[in-house]
Amino acid sequence: MQAKDVAKLMAQYLGHTDLLDVVELDGQNQATTEQQQKLNVYLTCINDVVQSLGISYFPLKDKAVLSSENNMYSYNLFNKTLLQIIRVEDFVSKAKIRFKSYPEYFTVNSNKVKVEYCYQPEFVSGFSDELEVQTGMVSTRMIALGAVARYYLIEGLYTESTAWNNMFERAILIGSRPLHNLYINKRGWF
Repeated sequence: MQAKDVAKLMAQYLGHTDLLDVVELDGQNQATTEQQQKLNVYLTCINDVVQSLGISYFPLKDKAVLSSENNMYSYNLFNKTLLQIIRVEDFVSKAKIRFKSYPEYFTVNSNKVKVEYCYQPEFVSGFSDELEVQTGMVSTRMIALGAVARYYLIEGLYTESTAWNNMFERAILIGSRPLHNLYINKRGWF
């Protein structure tokens, strides 16, 4: 999902339908100064919600294969901004290994390891950028609800912000529930 998908939904929720005609949101017109300021706030709100979802509610996970001669692995070796190491295993034997964390590196008793970790989502700089979220769990609507709540908070409309934040929290609750396949046993008719 792209940031402009969320921004379009935000514009509808906020009643800023004039923003739907702006080039950044696939419209025909160039943004005025006032519209560009609103779009900048939209982007800030979207980034804030994506960071919140990716760090607190729906963590993003990745794996990396690292090697080191002295068994010390710097956090700079990871492609993404590391939040938490979930599992470290020896690359050859596939056995789980205990590790010890330090402020700038971690150590293990192996020269080559496979690390599963949680990472921080990237900030988007434009509306055509892809948002880093857990697909299937996080929807465009969920991000838009949270972004609208933050937009109202920035504008100083606290009652509206609270109402939209409640809807956002309900969407998080629904998104975090495990999916179950409903199965009803066959029954005979009497």
